[in-house]
Amino acid sequence: MKANKPKKLIVTIGIPAFNEEANIGKLLASLANQKTALCVIKKIYVVASGCTDRTVAIAEKAARKHPCITVVKQKERKGKASAINLFLKRATGDIAVVCSADILPQKDTLEKLCRPFRSVQTGMTGVRPIPVNGAENYVGFCVNTLWNLHHEIAKKSAKCGEMVAFRNIIRKIPVESPVDEASIEAAIKKEGLIIVYSPDAVVRNKGPEKWHEFLRQRRRINYGHLWIKKKYGHRVATADNNGVLRATLKKLGPNLKKDIWLAGMVATELLSRI
Repeated sequence: MKANKPKKLIVTIGIPAFNEEANIGKLLASLANQKTALCVIKKIYVVASGCTDRTVAIAEKAARKHPCITVVKQKERKGKASAINLFLKRATGDIAVVCSADILPQKDTLEKLCRPFRSVQTGMTGVRPIPVNGAENYVGFCVNTLWNLHHEIAKKSAKCGEMVAFRNIIRKIPVESPVDEASIEAAIKKEGLIIVYSPDAVVRNKGPEKWHEFLRQRRRINYGHLWIKKKYGHRVATADNNGVLRATLKKLGPNLKKDIWLAGMVATELLSRI
C-alpha cells in the first residue's frame, strides 16, 4: 500500500518595500523561481509604501512576467508594520511569509523555511541571514561577527528576522511596532506554538558600511526589543545579555587586531543598549 503524500503548504509572501529599486527585481525573480516540493507559492504581494524611485515600476514589470505577483501601492509611508498589516489582510493559504525587500534568498530557501511546518507544533520559522559585507575592515568585521553570533545563539534559542514564515493566523501587528518579526514571534507564542530557526534556509543581505550606521541600526533594534518585552513580556533570544556575552568571549583568539575590533564591537553594542 502506498503511503499518503504529505499535504502541500499553500504560501503567500509579503514584501514591504520603500525605495528598493536596487534589489526588488532580483528578489522577485528569486522568489518566483524558488524550487519547492513541500510548498506552493500562491501569491507574492509587494507593498510599496510611499516609494519615490523605480520600485513600483520594476515590481509591476515583474508582475507582468509572473502572474502570482501583485503590487499594492501605499501612497504614504506609514512604517513597515503598517505595510505588513496590509499584506496580512490579503494573505491566504496555510503559511504567510514576510520578506525584507533588501535580501536575496537562495533557490531553495523557501522550501527549507517551510519544512518545520510538517510538525503541527511549529508556528513560525526564520532564515539565516549572511552578510555580503567583507570582514577585512572594522565595520565589516563587526557586521559579520555579530550576525554569526546571532546564528550561534539562534541555534539554541530561535530568533527570527529578515525573512520569516508563520502559520496564517495573525491578522495584524501593532502599527507602532519597531520590530515586526519580534511582534509576530510574540503573537505566535501566545497561541502556544513554537518558533524554529532554520539555519540551512539562507538569505544574503547587506549590513551597514559605516560605524554610525551600524550604531544606529543596533540602537533601533535594541530599542525595539525593549519595547516588545514591555508590551508583551516577550524577550528575543539575542536580548539575553549573558548568552550574548558567552558567545562573544568564544570569539577571542590569537589575532590581536581582531580582538581589539571585537572589544570595539562590544562597546558599540553596549552603547546602543544604553
